[in-house]
Amino acid sequence: MRRKFFLSKFIMFLSLSLIPVCIFGVLSVFYINRQVKEDALEKSVSVTDVMELTIEELTSTLEIFKTTVNSDARFHLAVLSMLGNDSPENVAPSHFSQTMQSLYYFQTAKPYISSLFLTTQDSPYFINGLTRESFSDAADSTWKADASHNLAGIFFKVRQVKRNKFDSHLMTAVTVYQRMKY
Repeated sequence: MRRKFFLSKFIMFLSLSLIPVCIFGVLSVFYINRQVKEDALEKSVSVTDVMELTIEELTSTLEIFKTTVNSDARFHLAVLSMLGNDSPENVAPSHFSQTMQSLYYFQTAKPYISSLFLTTQDSPYFINGLTRESFSDAADSTWKADASHNLAGIFFKVRQVKRNKFDSHLMTAVTVYQRMKY
């Protein structure tokens, strides 16, 4: 009888204390789960908005650059002659220097542009900042094949690239391809 009495009191005690704790636990888990999902959604939406603004800024910057290159006849001709000649000495030194400085300034003025390459369809060379490089000697020349396969005006591709030809580590880069009027 005593055993039955203590067992019934123990069950009553457990049910009076455990049921509210279990209900509170279930409600807490539900609320915390909902809150975490909302926070994750807000964060992903804000990150997506920042990425969208950065890509819009990048495309508008490239449009400005494209307009500048296509509207400046001396710049246009200097780029074409640098990419077409076997040696850059055949280009007028003032045009060559001015063109390279303009490209380098454009590349370094924007923190989200790490490099800017210019080339023509059949040229073995490309312009990178202040230098003209050949595709055979370049650290990153795989973008040329991607660019030649695409006929669209502008497209993006995420690639793994080396910072220089002596570096063995790869970094992730978003490459923007844009056709210009050459």
